[in-house]
Amino acid sequence: MVKRGSITFAATKGAKAGLMATAALQKILDLEKDVRVSKLHDNVSVLSKRNHGLQKEVDRLKEEEEAVASEVHQQKGGLRQIQ
Repeated sequence: MVKRGSITFAATKGAKAGLMATAALQKILDLEKDVRVSKLHDNVSVLSKRNHGLQKEVDRLKEEEEAVASEVHQQKGGLRQIQ
């Protein structure tokens, strides 16, 4: 065993304190990473919902456009028959 007050004791104590600080810092960094990942998941979820809603709107507008184009095409055909 190392005697208190010796250089080896001080170095060992300092090394242990350094290891504890390193472990604590690693835990903090891991927790911060978990928080960032969680926030990213939330953001992805919100953006995915917005994208899905916008895609549904695009599909609806395309259907309306096709219906209008079909109606215009039918009206042009009716005009030709009258002439």
